[in-house]
Amino acid sequence: MKARIELTRLLVASDAASRRRVGGMCVGVMIGVAILLLLLGASRGIGERTERSTWTLTPYRVPERLTEADLPLEPDTAAALTTSDFYGGRTITVVRIAASDPTAVVLPGVDGIPRPGEYFASPALEELIAAAPADQLGDRYGVSAGTIQPSGLEGPDTLVVVEGVTGDELINAGQVGNGASLVTSFAGTRYASETYQIIALLGAIAMLVPVLLLIAIVTDLGAAQRAEHSLTLRLIGATRPTVAVISAMEAAFTAFAGSCLGAVAAQLLVPVAARVRVNSGRFYAEDLRLPVPLIIGIILATTAAATLIAWLRARSGRAPIVGSTRDAEERRPRALSVVPLVAGVILLLAVRASAWGAQSTGLTMVLGLLLVACGLMMAGAMLTAWCARLGQRRARRPATLIACARIARHPRAAFRTVSGMVIAVFLVSVFAVAMTAAPGTPAALNDDAHLSTSTVIVQAGSGNDPARVTADVVRQQEEIMAVPGVTGAAVGYGPEEPDSAIFSRLVFSAADARAVGLPLPAGAEGVSLNTDALRASGEPMDLQPTAAPTGGKNAAVLLVATDGSAAARERVRTVLWNNGLMNPVSPPLTRDEDADAAAELTENQFAAMAAIGIVIATAISALSLAVATISGILDRRRVFGLLRLTGMRGATLRRIITAETVLPVVVAFLGAVALGVFTGWVIITGLSERSISWPGLWYYGILALCLALVGVAAMVAYRVAVRWTDHSATRFE
Repeated sequence: MKARIELTRLLVASDAASRRRVGGMCVGVMIGVAILLLLLGASRGIGERTERSTWTLTPYRVPERLTEADLPLEPDTAAALTTSDFYGGRTITVVRIAASDPTAVVLPGVDGIPRPGEYFASPALEELIAAAPADQLGDRYGVSAGTIQPSGLEGPDTLVVVEGVTGDELINAGQVGNGASLVTSFAGTRYASETYQIIALLGAIAMLVPVLLLIAIVTDLGAAQRAEHSLTLRLIGATRPTVAVISAMEAAFTAFAGSCLGAVAAQLLVPVAARVRVNSGRFYAEDLRLPVPLIIGIILATTAAATLIAWLRARSGRAPIVGSTRDAEERRPRALSVVPLVAGVILLLAVRASAWGAQSTGLTMVLGLLLVACGLMMAGAMLTAWCARLGQRRARRPATLIACARIARHPRAAFRTVSGMVIAVFLVSVFAVAMTAAPGTPAALNDDAHLSTSTVIVQAGSGNDPARVTADVVRQQEEIMAVPGVTGAAVGYGPEEPDSAIFSRLVFSAADARAVGLPLPAGAEGVSLNTDALRASGEPMDLQPTAAPTGGKNAAVLLVATDGSAAARERVRTVLWNNGLMNPVSPPLTRDEDADAAAELTENQFAAMAAIGIVIATAISALSLAVATISGILDRRRVFGLLRLTGMRGATLRRIITAETVLPVVVAFLGAVALGVFTGWVIITGLSERSISWPGLWYYGILALCLALVGVAAMVAYRVAVRWTDHSATRFE
């Protein structure tokens, strides 16, 4: 064994070229393992940070509502109501809670239950309160009693406040809006639903595929040089098992060293990666750090996999006859290579078929995605070999004939060069199609046909006392006029029938319409407005003259016209909050603020994560392409040198390199796009009732970028090949 170790050391560090090759492998493995650890940490951290934040939704999940009979509250029970507030373009989660003193109820990250008039706030919200004028934010919640700790927050940017109130206040809130719930404990969930959990798992697995492919490409760097070393050892009498052990030891050293460096690099990059905004904000650095045993396991698994693959290749690989040519033909890919791809497509079709009647299982979808991704890689080599043999028969130029002949002899190596880009095209297509199912953030139009974006829209409560709601809205209409920056206020009424919870038009009196700047037809006593005009999507108001509302008992909306300043909007929200006229479902917003709030919807947040996945997949594919290009040049260096030695012109060599680089992409590009679109369609329609559409122009721009990178790789390969194919490269020939 000692002799084998010494021989391995000589082969690895015998000359500068070998040292550069081993160093390049170590660096490549380091980068791949570092990315792998960061992605695994992010995948694990997303679930944990979601669990830390969703405890605020506990009142929604508890069916038992607070009634007057429940007062006073028992020590083991609290009454809670979760609602929303808004400030500076961001949503604030507000948990209003009442409890006995003392109480056994515990809030995550909160040291005790705030008394009426007190609040606990997240650090980010405390900074906003300290920086904002009191009448714009600080006067809303009372007096600070403490800070919510990270154990109760999604991240450092999370805006959460726990406001202490009395049981009577929550009873009153139930009469004009959604009622409070009786809770005994607060607990979060790792995901908003099982569907989102499956989507998160699919995304994590999808992102691991290009990373693992990068590591595989890196560990194959300099395969031709290793083959030369193996032939030399065989020539001096070494047996195949001995050569296999030496190859495995070399792979083990490079993989272990690179993995350890990658683990260190990942830890150093955690603070940088934590600054990336996902969902509502950044990560805590600890969310991205994996447990030490798991890191050690990944290092050992990477080392073991590289060692085993190197041993198997050296033990059973097809080697040329010792002392003859160094260019050994690969085993031809077999038709069985397409079986995983076909099986994956069939599984995804089964998922889609089952979705007509019920939700599909996540396991089937995950397995289908893995089979399609891996099958695309396996089938790509076979399709490349088929097309190369077809090109040989139809070639009319020497360059095309030579390129197709080389690809036919080495289809796996040829496809491996662009495999990272092909898998990136597949994943980009999956993510891009899936993103189209999200509602997005509509732009709020601001013209004469649409409600002004400076008007604050106050949705009245939907409680069990419509008369009281109407009285509160009318009273607030008078008081809100005293707020600096307010120019007018108008009450919009729904139908008189109390059973009409959903209606399409609101009625305003002529005086109220003029107060908020609504165009009023001449002689009209009132005007009706399309309720869809209150949304961020901004449908036209479609104003129609009508009779003035008389004896209205169904006030639905309060429109507050402002001078357009942010300060005026925030003062309006502060006054409404303190007066209790806050809808627990929707805070007072302008139409453009409603568009900002839409970005925080769960589906839009997942779409944002898909966009990050697209960037990561494209970046990893570019890195894989660069490494594979260098590896390909190293493997073909002596062959190109021989071609130049026979008198081949540089232009002919350029066409050969271009054909060898472009042909595998042409074979797999359209297939990767089609499979990506199909997979994205199955994921969305198999897990929800949503539909998809074609992605925007940015998607086609990314596809064009991928093709451009392939062209750049071919150009770089040619330039390097010309520089490396001098007579010294063929000195052994």
